[in-house]
Amino acid sequence: MWDQSFSVHLESLTDFARELQTQLDGMGGPMDQLTQLAGAPVLLGEFGEALGLATRTKAAVAEMHGLLDQVRQAIEFAENVTKTVATGYEQLDTDLASGMQVATGYADAQGDSAQGGSTWT
Repeated sequence: MWDQSFSVHLESLTDFARELQTQLDGMGGPMDQLTQLAGAPVLLGEFGEALGLATRTKAAVAEMHGLLDQVRQAIEFAENVTKTVATGYEQLDTDLASGMQVATGYADAQGDSAQGGSTWT
């Protein structure tokens, strides 16, 4: 039979959640720049080619903004999942630790204080 045990490094999970938050914070600047570009007129002139280029530029900016927003949503989702998993494991660890009562000294459990060790009950 194979070993079904596992271990979770909670600090790594919380570090990863913090890194995701850092990535979200870093996305604010590009999102703001794309918002400004979307609202600013493209001053290329009043002839056909310039108007077509301005229209395509606005469409590209809108598409980039939409894609960046999807990335932001995916990172937020990953951050929320990571935090939820970490919180769940922290709670499980706390529950298990509080369920275990540690008596110092094997003798405490046996009635003989001359022997050492620890007993978990």
